[in-house]
Amino acid sequence: MIQPFISNASILLLCVFGYYLLNLRAQRDAPGRQAEGGGQVRSLTTGFLFGAAGVLLVVSSVLLEGGVRLDLRNVDILIAALLGGPYAALIATGFIAAARLAQGGIYLASVVGVSSALATALASIILVRRLPVCRLSTWMIGYIIQYLFIVATYAIVLPSDSLLFRYMMYYIVVSLPVIGLCYMLHSQLVRVNELYAEAQYNGEKYRQLFYSAHDLVYLFTVEDGQPRRILDANTAAAQALGYERDELLALSPKDMYDPAFLALERDTEDSCLLKGQQRMFEWSLTRKDGSIILVEISGRILRLSGQLVCLAVARDISLRKESERALMEANQKLERLSVSDGLTGIYNRRGMDLYYRMFWDRALESGAPLAVLLLDIDYFKAYNDTYGHLAGDHCLKRIAVALESQAAVAGGIACRYGGEEFAVVLPETDGMKALQVASTIREAVSGLALLHAGSAVSGCVTLSIGIAVHAPQEEDPVREDLLERADQALYIAKHGGRNRAAMWEKGLGGEAAEDLITRSQVAAAEDLIG
Repeated sequence: MIQPFISNASILLLCVFGYYLLNLRAQRDAPGRQAEGGGQVRSLTTGFLFGAAGVLLVVSSVLLEGGVRLDLRNVDILIAALLGGPYAALIATGFIAAARLAQGGIYLASVVGVSSALATALASIILVRRLPVCRLSTWMIGYIIQYLFIVATYAIVLPSDSLLFRYMMYYIVVSLPVIGLCYMLHSQLVRVNELYAEAQYNGEKYRQLFYSAHDLVYLFTVEDGQPRRILDANTAAAQALGYERDELLALSPKDMYDPAFLALERDTEDSCLLKGQQRMFEWSLTRKDGSIILVEISGRILRLSGQLVCLAVARDISLRKESERALMEANQKLERLSVSDGLTGIYNRRGMDLYYRMFWDRALESGAPLAVLLLDIDYFKAYNDTYGHLAGDHCLKRIAVALESQAAVAGGIACRYGGEEFAVVLPETDGMKALQVASTIREAVSGLALLHAGSAVSGCVTLSIGIAVHAPQEEDPVREDLLERADQALYIAKHGGRNRAAMWEKGLGGEAAEDLITRSQVAAAEDLIG
């Protein structure tokens, strides 16, 4: 007797498992049907499945006295109702009733058995409409109801109460564990289905995000620290690079950019994997037509199914880089304008101050002397009065060009100091070299042959030059006084007859500067003038 019951229990458990396999396959093949018409199809499929199982239960039932058969057909109907609903319960009942009548014909035991199955089906239908089918309490209430129908059925067909008690004990010993196992299997498989549905939803969600992203997203394998094969790429990546998606997947990252740039050392790999670090860099990608786009790439190393891969997200920054380049050029132009003289184009006073501080700091490190030359056009007011201000502006421009050229040769800079005054700053220049540069500048200006009828020293435009030289030291107060010294020397040159250069020396300053011109300075100036 036990063996047929075990066969019945196995059939039911396999039927429950088969139900969830079919349901999982339907969910995988057509997830959209679950909402539209899927419930009715599932109910009919469940009814046929448990109906077939019911036929097997009837066939493998235990034969008792008087042609009475005992099996788990009522449990089958209950589970069909719990899993598939009313239609499933009715279909399973129809299969079981037909199998029972075909097995023994129409007589008392078969009719009572069919009636018990119908009663169980109706009770199960009412049960699933009233209570949630996912709870253990609902399953146990259904089990108790069908057990009472079984007891009532066999009380009619069995000849004695002792047989009834005996067989019902066998029934409860087998059927109660079966209903418990079926519920446990149902609960676990429901959870599996939920996890699968959630994974399917998440997979679809991230797949949509992957393919619909505006940035270029692609995934490629990494072997021995080198990119090998593109596993996947979104539509934006294919379009930006001018490929069809299938064409792009056939490429290697090496076909798009220099693989050495993405070479991953072993410690970098471990760092990325263990700490989740990202590598971000700017690079250029080669399109199908050979053109280049600039991108900003963010790469993360991952390990998928034991394989090292890199997820790369690239953003086209060509327009941004072009804007940055234009902005940089505009800033450079603006900066140049801010330190340039509007008339002559050479540095203005602000530009001179910037370079003066830079040259001073450099001289402070090297210990080399720094020279400052202040230059004044002789009798420039008379030049303007004679030739007009437009001619005066032209004169300033010609002289500025000559000064800039000579200062550049000497490694310094020239600037317009104010009005008709100019300044030249010469790094690493001692007194003798400064005098030589001053002489060269005066010769260059004389070579311009700018007529000057209002000059008292020459028929052409000439310069008076004041020179101050100093080797800076730490916390040297001369830094702010060096220009004043050059101005004092210029004062000496102008009062010494103009068209000459004079160098500042200690003791020449203030009121004494009007009368003191050392013989050595005069001699040097006369030699340079020729």
